[in-house]
Formats: sequence, structure tokens, C-alpha cells
Amino acid sequence: MNIVIMAGGGGTRLWPLSRDKFPKQFTQIFGKKTLLQHTFDRALKIVHKPENIVVATRVDFAPEVRKQLKKLPPENILIENVKRDSGPALGLVAAYLSSKGKRNEVMVSMPSDSYFINENLYIEAVKAANTFIEDKQESVALVGSYPTYPETGYGYIELSKKKETNKNIDIYSVLRFKEKPDLEKAKEFIKAGNFVWNMNVFAWRVGTLLDLLDKHAPEIGKKLYKIEECFKKGKSFKKIYEEMPKIAIDFAVMEHIDPKNIFVACGDYGWSDVGHWGSLEELLASKEGMELKKGIAAQVHSSGNFVYNTAEKAIGLVGISNLIIVCTPDALLVCDKKHVQDVKKLVEELGKQKKGIKFI
Repeated sequence: MNIVIMAGGGGTRLWPLSRDKFPKQFTQIFGKKTLLQHTFDRALKIVHKPENIVVATRVDFAPEVRKQLKKLPPENILIENVKRDSGPALGLVAAYLSSKGKRNEVMVSMPSDSYFINENLYIEAVKAANTFIEDKQESVALVGSYPTYPETGYGYIELSKKKETNKNIDIYSVLRFKEKPDLEKAKEFIKAGNFVWNMNVFAWRVGTLLDLLDKHAPEIGKKLYKIEECFKKGKSFKKIYEEMPKIAIDFAVMEHIDPKNIFVACGDYGWSDVGHWGSLEELLASKEGMELKKGIAAQVHSSGNFVYNTAEKAIGLVGISNLIIVCTPDALLVCDKKHVQDVKKLVEELGKQKKGIKFI
């Protein structure tokens, strides 16, 4: 098995901790390691050798990846010279692995910014997906997490019939994919009981992905043959990659596959993509009236507030409730908990202001 860590995302909903030039996967949110380092350690528990791990990232993030993952072979850091989303990025990795003679091996791609309460169960799920693909070589397997609340920031997968159970991991066939819902629709999904969160963890043979891209996204697939030759000959693929369309793997491939060939390894992993301050609070908050994760803060006649303070200053709260307050040395976020998803819009607004560019 080969693990592919996708480390090119931005994570603007976790501003101001996560920035465009230094996104959340490189930050120390949990303990002394970054989310990327936690992901790499998790991958090592699955494949055991750094040589079987590849990181796909953007050119401006590559130095930080090298700095944080010293055990990763330098040649296994695949750098997008231009951002082209997950379709071309995963294709690039598949072309690289194929050039190494791994066309018939399984590649499992996973985000670099995930957090797990039940990490061991998740590791078993990845192994189960790998075993499933080895038996059904032309199929695609995903890993899905049973939802714990009606999250509107995740995509959902509607499950069909249960196929098998592999070491406490239930594997289902897929009925259909659902995009990020509004709150009422998310509540319906939870009530229905046959939906899981789409974690964007994909497992397929390297050759299967290349064939699928060639068939359903030939504007990507045809160029990957040339890129594979570049890898074999040690030549630059940058010019070819620049010609790629910007498209997610969901639209390039997944929506074109017959659902009967897609399967999901499901479990209660305690998973979060730490996508916004509400999800981080869900993971870290206590039962007290205020949850303070860093720094100094005090409150009077206030309740239900979540404070994350990395600056050398004190924060005082008087007569306010249900707020997210994040303070860094150069920026301050005050957000009603009902609007955590809108932080992304706030960052866009800051980007329109000339003075705000250095803060995002």
C-alpha cells in the first residue's frame, strides 16, 4: 500500500490561526506536533516505511513540508507548481507511482489536516479498504465516518447494502453522494441513519485511477502519460502540469463511476477535519462556561464562550455569551458560534482591503 498525504489546502475558516501562506496543517493545534506530522505518523503506522508515503503539496508549502517531515524521502514530495485541485494532484501522484513500477499497487489518499479520537479504528479502516481493493481491483473504496451531529461543512455519502465486516469495520456499497447540506437537510441525514461523512479518503489501484482519469477526464489523463515519462527520464513536468484544468477528483472522476463499483469502509472514528472554530471547540471544549485553550482570559456575567489566545495579552469578557474569540499577535476574531462557517467570507473581505493582505 502507498499512502498519499494531500497537503496543499488553505483552511481559511480557521483564520486567524490558519493563513493562506501558513495553513492549519502546519500548525500545532494538538500537542507539540502539527496536524501534518500527526498525519505522517499515522501513515507510518499503516505502511511502516517512509518510502511508501508521498506528500502532494504546493510549491510555496514545500519548504515547510521538508522541515516538518525529515523522515520523508525528498523525492516523495510532489510539488504542484500551480494549484490545480485534487483531480490533477492525485493524477500527478499516480503518474509518479506508476513510473516507479507501482501501477498494480493500491494508493490511499488522505487529507493532511484530520484529527481522530479513535485513531486505531481509523487505521483498521484504511487497512480494510486496502484489502477490499486488492480483492476487487477495478473498484474504488472510501473511508466514511458515522456522523455525530448535523454538520453542514461536510459532504455526505448515502449508504446502500452492507457488503461485509472486516475487523470491526463495516463496508457498504454506495447509493449516492450528497454535497454539503443546509442545517435542515443535515438533520434529515442524521435521522435517516444511512449516511456517513465523506472524509475524502480514497483507495484505488494506481492503474485504476489513471484509467479512470483517461476515460472520464481525458484533458488530465492524456497529459499524465507525458508526465509519467518525465518522471522516468528525470525531466520537469511543470509546463505540462500548467495546462491541466482546475477540478476536484469528485467531479473529474467520482461522479462518473457506477455506484456499484464504489464502497465505503465505515466506523465511529471521532473524526474531524478541524475545518472551522466550531469543530475545534467540539473537540476541545470542556463542560465549563468558558473554554480557554491558550493564553490569559477571564469573564464576568458571561457564558458559553470559547477563547483561543496565542498573543501576549489578556482577554476580558463581560456580559457576552456564545462567542468564539481567537487572538493571535497580529489579528483578532470575534465570531458568534452560529456563524463559524462564515469566517471564510470574512477572510475574503479582508483580502479586498489593501491593508488586510498581510494578515491573511
